[in-house]
Amino acid sequence: MTREKRERVSLPRGRSGLDELVRRHGEAVRAYILKLTGNHDTADDLSQDVFIKALETFHNVREIEKVRSWLFSISYHVTIDWIRRRSADKRLLRTIEARTPADGEAGPSPIRALIRSEEAALARRRLDSLWIDVETLPPIYRDVMKYRYRKGWSLDAISAFMGARKGNVKVRLFRARKMLSRMQGGRRGIFRAAV
Repeated sequence: MTREKRERVSLPRGRSGLDELVRRHGEAVRAYILKLTGNHDTADDLSQDVFIKALETFHNVREIEKVRSWLFSISYHVTIDWIRRRSADKRLLRTIEARTPADGEAGPSPIRALIRSEEAALARRRLDSLWIDVETLPPIYRDVMKYRYRKGWSLDAISAFMGARKGNVKVRLFRARKMLSRMQGGRRGIFRAAV
């Protein structure tokens, strides 16, 4: 391998660097994500996420020839994370809705069915409220909560990504859950699950 190929790729920093990446590879990345998701709006949103992540980590790319494959790798991972988040949210809603019988099914009295549907609506509102509170946490705690519970990452993956020991990640999750419990009036919530 020649010395030139080993040298780091240089792109302008900030907005102009992002513009250049989008100009060169934007359509290909969007088409790839569209193929994976089948939704134009989602492909647009996820493409933006890809280029923001790319700009944040561009300093790691060593060969200009690998920029395109590197962008496709980011695209794949961003899309998979999006699919996992949607799946987790859908699983929670399915669990809640499984307790409420469908129309025409034999089940509890209409009053109980009404109560259960209200419980499901309350659970959805609590989940939304919880994620709003997560956004107000200090970044060190907010990030581990998002990686663990939104993206579904393992503790090992989080610790490797953040450059922290696994034990530190566990402590951050514990502290974040404790802060959220205080914010939510002492209620123990969905994040109580084992680390």
